[in-house]
Parts: sequence; structure tokens; C-alpha cells
Amino acid sequence: MEEKPTAESIFEILTARNPDVEYPTPSSQTLSSRPGWFRPKQLKFWCEFNFQTLEAIYGGSLMHEARQKGCCLPSYPYLKSDVDCVVDDESTTLHLLTKWNHTIVTATLDLVEKFQPCSWVPKARKTKTEGRAPTDIDKETKQPPRLRSKGIGDEKRKFSTRLIPDAGGFSSSRANGSPDALPPIEQLPKEYKTASKWQSSNIFKGDFIDETGEWKQGTRRSNNAKPIEQIYTYCVNLGCRYGCILTTGEAFIFRIKPCTTIPGPAIVSSSNGIKELKQRLATDGLMEYVSVPWDNHRSGDPDKYKDLTVNLALWFIHVLAGNRHEISWDYGPLTSEKPAKEPNTSVTAPTISQVASAPRKLAESREEPVSWGFSSFSRKRKRNEPHEDVIHYSFSESQQFETQVFVFRSECSKRTLNLNLVNRLSYRTECAERFRCHPREGERDVGRESDV
Repeated sequence: MEEKPTAESIFEILTARNPDVEYPTPSSQTLSSRPGWFRPKQLKFWCEFNFQTLEAIYGGSLMHEARQKGCCLPSYPYLKSDVDCVVDDESTTLHLLTKWNHTIVTATLDLVEKFQPCSWVPKARKTKTEGRAPTDIDKETKQPPRLRSKGIGDEKRKFSTRLIPDAGGFSSSRANGSPDALPPIEQLPKEYKTASKWQSSNIFKGDFIDETGEWKQGTRRSNNAKPIEQIYTYCVNLGCRYGCILTTGEAFIFRIKPCTTIPGPAIVSSSNGIKELKQRLATDGLMEYVSVPWDNHRSGDPDKYKDLTVNLALWFIHVLAGNRHEISWDYGPLTSEKPAKEPNTSVTAPTISQVASAPRKLAESREEPVSWGFSSFSRKRKRNEPHEDVIHYSFSESQQFETQVFVFRSECSKRTLNLNLVNRLSYRTECAERFRCHPREGERDVGRESDV
């Protein structure tokens, strides 16, 4: 693949052309399947997720930041066409998406940390609520089936956070792996699929959904529906409103919510509100989707390009998910959202220079005039002053005599303690200097420190 000059802005690198991919015939056409996966009741085009919304969101500040030139951007990832760009299964898909798309998107997300995006984690991690490892899940699936398995609408469905997607998204404070980091919370589940096995166009242009977006009869076992059910189940279980299916042919990005109207305030505000919401999503869910083609790219002047690319769309959805990722009964317009702000609670430890200069600064404070925090009790009037002296009370009526005396004595004690500390530090410094110049005299002086 030919080398490209380093981009000058976030927008320029995110709208660059994706590499051409070669697709050998895959050895198998099957996709992952699980009988307990949920299925959205309806699929609807997400018309709000577009380039115009990206330009307008956060008052235009996000796009303004993306178009700023002079950013410290890395070079484009180097790809060897006959090695990196040959895709025939999920492992080779993961390789190319990680080396090319993940590298570019992650570098640009780091430059807009003030908008608090989530980080693209290539390998999804177990969250705090997740229990056993995937091996334990496999053991459960080998148990003999029950006589009767209840359908989706029979009773309340059970949810499992032990199912882990191919990749995810965490906030930077939760993904750094430090001991003080908060427990990770999944914000943007992702699934990788091979482009030669699955395309979203097969669903929407085929005979799978009707004009309202609902599934037709007989499509339950369709191979094309399995990736939709899989990633939708992850989002419901993990409580994430956003998700995506990534291939080297498209970025299928979506948002989920219930099809029906919002329930009464009692259900929303109750402690079981989230559980009730998940139950509704499992039986009556809506998936709003958009598919961004792999071939979308900028050619020429970046300021004239007005469309989403795969990398630009992924960058945008990571910003949205980093600010608000929780599922809800409904959502307001994206253009009305504002970046979520969290206070900075980090404590910076003092540097070595600050520690070394502390005795000197303390010694300098001896030369400053002593201030006890009290005003003078009386003042003699000058001869030429026209006004008479004002009566000054030593103690106010609202404060007891004993209290003022206690405060005064406390201030005196603190000042005396500071002066003694200064004397000890100054004496130690003087002894060290003498010991350096006259070793014998310094040894005698060190023994006198206890007398100070």
C-alpha cells in the first residue's frame, strides 16, 4: 500500500480512504448462533446519525476541533497488501480493523479528551457485574435441554452479563488498568464479522423485514439475522444504548430503545425500572440503524467533504457513548445533547523541588510581620483629627470571654511551634555546612541539636 503524507487535522485522517481488501472464498459460511438471543421487534433507519448532526452537535465545537490543523497526529498505519488486506474469516477481519481503523480512531479520540469519549478496546473485558469465564458458559450449554423452553413473551426473560462481545468501549479512567481505576463498565459493544459472510443489505433489500421494519415469518433461523440478534442481546444485557457490527465492508451502527411509549412515572422511578426496561427491550425493542460503507472516503479538499466515513462514524459514536451510554425509554435529539462533565478529583503529589524548598520558605516567613488575626483593641487619636474616638469593645457581646482567650492562646501556640521548627531546620542546615567545611567542628555541633 502506498504511503500517504501525514494528515494535518483529525477530520483529514478520519476521512482518508480505507485500504482495498481481497476476499478469498471462506471455508465456512456459518455465523455464531445461540437460542437464547433476543431479537429487536423492529428495525428502523436512524436518520439522525449523519454528517449534519456531527457538524451541529455540542454547538459545533466537536467538528471545529476535528477541523483544527496542526494536530500532533501519527502517520498512517503501514499495510502490506498481500498480508494485511486479505480477509476470509473473523481473525483476519480483526487483524485489519485493529491495525488500520483502531489505530486511527484511537489516536484521534485521544486528541479530544475534553469531550470525554470512550476508548475503543479491541478485546472486550469482563465488567464488574460479569461472573464466570466464557468456559463456564460453554459448560452450561452442554446441559441436557429441558422439556419445554418458554418463549420470549411467556414470562420475564433472564439476562446474563457473562456474554462478552468481540470488542468494547470504556472510559479512559476505567480502561487504564491501574489499581485506583474504577470498575470497568461496558459502553459500546462491538462485533466483528467477515464481509464475505454478512452484509446488512441482505436484510433490508431481501425478504426478511416488511415495510414497517418488522421481521417476516420464517426468518428466525436465517443466517443474516444472527449477527443482529447477537449484538442486540449484548446491548440489552449490558444496558448500552449504542452498538455496532464491524466488517471490512461497512460499519453497522445503531441505537436501541423500546418500540412502545414511555410507561408511567411510577415504573420509571422505581428501583426495578432498569429491569423493567430490559424486559421491554427483550420483547418489544426498536433498533435504529445506519450503515456506513467501507468505500466512503474524501478525495481532494477536506473542507468540501460532507459525508460520514467508517472511521469518522466510529469516532463520532465513541464520543456519544463516552458521554451517555445507558439505555432509556426514549432519547432526545442528538443536537440537544451536551458533554457530560465530571469533576477532577485527582491529587497531585509535591515534587522534589517543592519538598526541598519548604525549609527555606518557612525560614523566610520569620521575617514577615506577625499577624494574630485580631485588630488593635484601641487607637490613640491624633491631635488634628476632627472626629472623636469611637468606642472599641475588646469582646463582642455575641462571643464569650473564654472563647476569645482560647482562640488567642491557640494562635500563639501555633506560632511558637512554627518558630521552633524553623530554628531546628536552620540549625541542622548550619551543622551540615560546617561538617562539610570542618569535619571535626561539625561532629561536635551535631551533638548540641538536642539542646535547641
